[in-house]
Amino acid sequence: MGFGNEHVAGTLRLTASSTFAQQYVLPLMPEFLELYPGINLDLRLSDMELDLIQGSFDLALRDSVLPDSNLKARKLADDRRLLCASPEYLAKWGTPKHPDDLCSHQLIAFKSQATINLIGQMVNRVNSTRVRLVTA
Repeated sequence: MGFGNEHVAGTLRLTASSTFAQQYVLPLMPEFLELYPGINLDLRLSDMELDLIQGSFDLALRDSVLPDSNLKARKLADDRRLLCASPEYLAKWGTPKHPDDLCSHQLIAFKSQATINLIGQMVNRVNSTRVRLVTA
């Protein structure tokens, strides 16, 4: 039995953070769509928390702990985060010594509703009539 299965058909609803999708999901889309010609993709790329049940998602790739629910979760990888500051910022506001110190600092984080545009050549290769891409 080969990898492709022409009998698999329908719409696959997937949500992931836009940055994760750009790096790991979108590069796989051309091959996936070639292997499964009957699949249409509905990709919802957002760094906001979404209601996975209400959104009727088949698959969600998230960087968070799953709240207590009937959903099944599996850890795919470790996630390493870096906290960075310019020397000028640290000179003005001081260097945090403990994570609790961050409450009094000015931070930029991916927890907003601002749209993050997809970048790179891969986006043009995966946009087709079989892929519906929504970012928020």
